[in-house]
Amino acid sequence: MRKDETRRKIKAFILSKQFFIALMALMSLLALISLALVFSRFIGVGKFEIKGETDYKLSELISKSGIRKGDMMSSVSESEAEKILLEKCPYLKSVKVKKKFPNKICFEVEERVLGWYLEVSEDYYALDYDLLVLLETYDEESLKERGLTKLVLPEIESVICDKLPEFGRDDEQLIRETLKIIDSFRTNGIKSRLTYLDLSNRFEIKLTIDGEFDVNLGDMGDIDTKLATVTETISKAIASGFVGGEINMITPTTCSFRGEFPAPEEPTDSAGESKQEAE
Repeated sequence: MRKDETRRKIKAFILSKQFFIALMALMSLLALISLALVFSRFIGVGKFEIKGETDYKLSELISKSGIRKGDMMSSVSESEAEKILLEKCPYLKSVKVKKKFPNKICFEVEERVLGWYLEVSEDYYALDYDLLVLLETYDEESLKERGLTKLVLPEIESVICDKLPEFGRDDEQLIRETLKIIDSFRTNGIKSRLTYLDLSNRFEIKLTIDGEFDVNLGDMGDIDTKLATVTETISKAIASGFVGGEINMITPTTCSFRGEFPAPEEPTDSAGESKQEAE
């Protein structure tokens, strides 16, 4: 009995000692956290960094955010800086401003990607994949060089930078179906080869692929199947030596094709001039 009682006392002592050590460790940790929080109120912003791909330079984001080196970390409002950056940096789709102990500000960004352009009254407007207008220019070639697809939308009334295009007819179904078609092309691999997309009549969608193959896709029914059929048809046409042509959808899985062969080269003389010019 005495041995059991001694064991119980030893065990209780060990447990109480472990509890005391754990309690002291917890109190020390809380004290350190409290000291860090108090100390952080007097720390000035010393470093900045960007996370994510963007064409904006770090110095631009710092300048536009309103945060300055030396500002007290405690005075920096992340939400306010995020709001300012989205207003002043139209190419940013999203931005998170985060404080990192002890004195760093991190900008986590996601940039908008240009995918389309419109022609309106001889002006050209570049749009991202959500159709937000980001750029106005008179130079169509510069937009083509960036790999953007020329887009024709139904009844466009006005186009203003930093806004969505406004349709002339307030037809929710028209807008919804147009955006649905655009999203189908956006997520399809054929988008990178698309040079022209005409959605002025959603029952007769027209497009140009690789700048050479003109396609009448019909309506948007089974659009993914249609695009797969078009892609296969073009691959076979190129393998057969065609450099372009016209494709008309008959059903989602079949289509008619009228191809174009390369123009024959003119015969040349030994000087490299065409015979017609030499004569």
